[in-house]
Amino acid sequence: AFRVLRKEDPLAYGKLLAMDSMGSSHTPYGATNGLVLLINPEGLKKIAKTSDPVGHTAFLLKHEAWHALLGHAHRLKGLHHDTANRAADYAINWLTKKDNEKWESPKFPLLENCLYDERYANMSAIEIYRQLFKETPPPVDPPTNPGGEGDEEGEVEVWVNDPNPNEDSEKGEVPPGKGTPTDEEADDNGGSGDADD
Repeated sequence: AFRVLRKEDPLAYGKLLAMDSMGSSHTPYGATNGLVLLINPEGLKKIAKTSDPVGHTAFLLKHEAWHALLGHAHRLKGLHHDTANRAADYAINWLTKKDNEKWESPKFPLLENCLYDERYANMSAIEIYRQLFKETPPPVDPPTNPGGEGDEEGEVEVWVNDPNPNEDSEKGEVPPGKGTPTDEEADDNGGSGDADD
């Protein structure tokens, strides 16, 4: 899977090399905060039983690398976690499906049940978030997902909060001013405030 990624998406491959990685049962397949890649060994066992284990693993790695490359953990911080995560997944999965059209046989086949919808063609995660928010407003108190808990089966996710403390924050979250949406962005997203509220 790494060879496929190195050959067909060297930018994503390079990002993965720059990230720390660790096993975790807190996500069905994978998750990232942009700095650390979590991979669930049980999820990899499920992928190993699919019709294309190398391709599906390459998809998982590409998907998580693009969450990091697009800065989703920082750009979507402070928004409703589940909605932001779904929006980011829709955006990346559409891009990946489009990328797969270059080959006769897809190099990064989407995992079964992953989030994909042509309605979100050429849309950013923020644009998709706004659309999802309009269609189904989330609960008043947004979950913060402090431990990187997994979403529904088949989804891969991006951490909105960094579970690893760093020198900038005792909570391990991105400090204000380093990717936190502005008040104007929060207002544009239906008034969802910072996840710490």
